Amino acid sequence: MKKLKIGTLSFIAAAFLIGCGGGSSSSSTSSVSGKVVDGPIYNAKVCVDYNFNGQCDAGEPTATTDINGTYQLKNVNLNALAPLIVVPQANTIDTFTNKPFKRKLSAPLDGSKVNISPITTIVGAQLYALKQNNDLNPQTVDQLKESIAKSLGINSDITKVDPLEDPKLAALSVTLSEVCPDVNQNFDDLEEEIDVQKLKEGNLTAAIKNDTVKQVLQNIVENQNLDELKDPKLIQIVVQNAITNDDPDVLKQNPDQLKQIALKDILTSNVFFKQDDDGYYIQFNTDNTVADFETDENDTPVKLEGNWNILDNGEVEIDYSNGSKATFRVEQENAYIYKVQGIDSDGNKFEDTALALPKDYFQDGKIVNIQNLPGITPLKENEFVGKALKVDNSDYVTFNSDGTAVENDGSRTAKYTWKLENGVMVITGNDIDSGNPFTAYMTRFDDYLFLFINKNNQPAEGWIFKTSDLVKQSVNNSNNTVKFTKDLVANKTMADVVDKGDNPVFTVFLSDGTYKEYENGKVNDTGNWEIDNNGNLIVKSNDGEEYKFVLLENLGGIVYKIKSENSDTYNYFAVLNTTNPFIKVNSSNDLKNISGIIGRNKFKSDMIADKTFHSFRYDVDVTFNNDNTFNQDDGESGTWSIDSNGVLVLKYDNSNDTTYIALGEVDNNQYKVLEFSTDNGTLQQVTPDVLNINNSATSTNNTNGVTDIQSFLNYIKENDGITEADIASLTSEDISGKTFAGDEDNNETITYNSDGTFKDTFTDDDGTTYTFTGKWSVSDNVLTMNLDKPVFDIKTIYKVKLKNFGNNFYELDVDGNGKIVDDEFPKKVDFINGKITFKDSDGNTLTVPDNAKIKITPQQYQNDEDGWTGVSCLINSDGTFGNNCYYFEEDTDITPDKLKEAIQNQTNQIAVYNDENNDYQWEANETAYDVEENVTISDLNNIDLNVTINNN
Repeated sequence: MKKLKIGTLSFIAAAFLIGCGGGSSSSSTSSVSGKVVDGPIYNAKVCVDYNFNGQCDAGEPTATTDINGTYQLKNVNLNALAPLIVVPQANTIDTFTNKPFKRKLSAPLDGSKVNISPITTIVGAQLYALKQNNDLNPQTVDQLKESIAKSLGINSDITKVDPLEDPKLAALSVTLSEVCPDVNQNFDDLEEEIDVQKLKEGNLTAAIKNDTVKQVLQNIVENQNLDELKDPKLIQIVVQNAITNDDPDVLKQNPDQLKQIALKDILTSNVFFKQDDDGYYIQFNTDNTVADFETDENDTPVKLEGNWNILDNGEVEIDYSNGSKATFRVEQENAYIYKVQGIDSDGNKFEDTALALPKDYFQDGKIVNIQNLPGITPLKENEFVGKALKVDNSDYVTFNSDGTAVENDGSRTAKYTWKLENGVMVITGNDIDSGNPFTAYMTRFDDYLFLFINKNNQPAEGWIFKTSDLVKQSVNNSNNTVKFTKDLVANKTMADVVDKGDNPVFTVFLSDGTYKEYENGKVNDTGNWEIDNNGNLIVKSNDGEEYKFVLLENLGGIVYKIKSENSDTYNYFAVLNTTNPFIKVNSSNDLKNISGIIGRNKFKSDMIADKTFHSFRYDVDVTFNNDNTFNQDDGESGTWSIDSNGVLVLKYDNSNDTTYIALGEVDNNQYKVLEFSTDNGTLQQVTPDVLNINNSATSTNNTNGVTDIQSFLNYIKENDGITEADIASLTSEDISGKTFAGDEDNNETITYNSDGTFKDTFTDDDGTTYTFTGKWSVSDNVLTMNLDKPVFDIKTIYKVKLKNFGNNFYELDVDGNGKIVDDEFPKKVDFINGKITFKDSDGNTLTVPDNAKIKITPQQYQNDEDGWTGVSCLINSDGTFGNNCYYFEEDTDITPDKLKEAIQNQTNQIAVYNDENNDYQWEANETAYDVEENVTISDLNNIDLNVTINNN
């Protein structure tokens, strides 16, 4: 793998079997979904506790709740008599209260929909006692569910009810949550809090042993005030306040009073950062005073003070000390985000979004201890490095691997430093507007990013972003949002990415505006460089040539993606922080000063050993053996090791060449790496590459390999996107006694005899005829062929037909250990969407023709010698497409990401055609309704075409 480039690798998850105790001897495997509620519980672990140990173990179907409290478990044995349990994690929160949730919940497994709540926990916890007493059977579970439901006034199955949809049930559920076991208790501890026998008898309040909880339940049952309150969030707040403050009688107040209690709790428990007012905050105090920071006409923050109260209609009113007044309503969107609308202090209608920060994390006007904020997800370095946070349409902050961040608002730049502390990004620097020092904290909640900023001599700020605002930026025509700056170029070396056999090129850009280009270590060109007003790099050679380059992406200051102004193609350049690239390299430590990639992510031996990779840049396969030797399919060989920096070091036989491969990113099925190639210890070339694990090696990441139909189905789902829903019906009758054509190029024929044997005959390129035999069977729409003797390492072949693919078989070949030898499946993709309207020449809309498909082929693959590689999609009867899209690799080693990038960044051929051969390939004998060349697709999700079919 001499002189390689950046790459990515993915691993195949191991399939496993689940053993279940109890229930019927037959099994029905399906998915189970539902909600986990006190309020909606976010980031909790849900599983089927098959072994009744109160924990989620390996092999038990497990899921994590989303921000709405929903979950989905897969491969659940629906016949098992077992509890579903909810186990809180460190960042589990109740999104209604925005507080950590630390209660364990349970429910009996009962069909494919199960809502889990404190109500169902009464029953779920009892399953453990029934199991221990050998009294666990469907009848006792049903009787228990019915008696609990009756005692709570529920007229339906308690596992199907969502308490949040009924005010009284919401109140009962929140109250019962107080007696559910905490995360350190067992489910049978519930018996210390509830007399289940009295509950079965219908005496709800008598069953509760805690006096405060008992009285709260009594008040809920006896009055209708909570029913009229309706909002389950407000209900939860007032009920929990009644319990916490040991004041059950507060629930006897009228609905308007209860609403004010809940709303006051929300307002005084948080500081609210206003998104439409420069992120400044408003603080509501318990003494009904308010501090509100706004921006004046000079863009200067000013503090408004006054008093606030809650009106009878539920609106919040503020009387400011300057005589102005504001009224508004607040509505919760999630645990931290509120929608606000009303009349502002200037008398204007407004709508805003506010970021609510609990006051525990706001002291003396400063934001503190963000790492402890409930429900947040720790950030990781690879989520940010090489990406930019889109502040607005013209303002981006790019995060580099060396711990620097650069903000570019289109006219100015500012440089900051960043680091991760306890999963929170800490950014420091001087504000691009005021120049004042600041410290910012960024964290993640669900698919949101929250940025909190403490500034010297200014009020704190809080901002809401989506994770989608963190982007690898790209150029849209000439209006590029990523720009070259002098800092990105001066005193740097750009290593030109070259293909196999090309000479390595280094271009050194000096701070005095001159450059030198080296090829094979010798000066090849000199000249001057500058950055124009549009952020383009202008290179003027001394021989009179002038070039303008556009920066498409800045990948962490390690690699730049660049294109020439008038070209549709682009290239990657490795960036070195040196003006002398020809350094002596004795170890990867010598590379640390010139590239921030060293040590950023680390290789481990199990990522490399006994695996084969393909280099996209050099089109070479490399096999890494367990004995630390490697072999390339171009004849090169040597030894490999991983050093203390996590760098993969290759030493070549019969030469003094050493290559250092630094891991940049693991992305789907690939490793993205940067290779540093040396000759006699001197750096000669630096190259990004994509290292893709070969199919033959992929199965080494699957503990059991492909050894049966289920692991085969798992494999094609994981690697090809093919699910059982895509597979066409196949029976033994479709096969038995028939002969099928195989590979046309080799005149292959396969005969499936009625006695379950088969005979396969084919001729190779040199005229040699091969015959092999074995046994065949069909089960679950899969044809399995077991060879009597291995042929070309193949011992078993799995075949299926795919819907919308006609009569074609697609197959997976494995050896005797289940290791993949060949994968002939198309790949299913989901990044194309659109709609086509068929019309006749008079403009009348036509029915979509049968077998109509659309194929999108990027320019670089249109003349591929192995066939035109592109995405083909079935056009549905309503003209839409996108749910049935495939591509064939055609031996070009293309990943979905690479194909998507090519379609997005190049011109494309779009063909709408009739797939008469029903094989997702557009062939010369098939009708083309419309062919368009040189189509630029800036938005893959917005393809909209009109296709005319002549009336004749």
